[in-house]
Amino acid sequence: MDGILGVVMSEASHLFMQAASQAGTAAAGETAAMGIMGGAMLFMLLILVVYLVFLLVALIGFVLWILMIIDCARRDDFKGENDKLLWILILIFGGIIGAVIYYFVVKKKKD
Repeated sequence: MDGILGVVMSEASHLFMQAASQAGTAAAGETAAMGIMGGAMLFMLLILVVYLVFLLVALIGFVLWILMIIDCARRDDFKGENDKLLWILILIFGGIIGAVIYYFVVKKKKD
């Protein structure tokens, strides 16, 4: 993400320098509009980066959840008779939190 952020910062810097060089010939209102547009672009970039980070975390959590359901379904070394069914229900209804609990309580302990 440093590459994208660097490109955007460079582009914003270029826009600000261009606005500053045109300040002598352009009206003050035009220069202010360029500054506002540059600030708006940076704000939208920040929102995009935050959104992409949350999307990546959600995708990783979803993959972990699916892997833990598959592990639970294939595992045959549960102590009790209904432990497998109980863990599958916890995984399905607990979502990502259930997957993290399963990983530390069952998978990590037995592997």
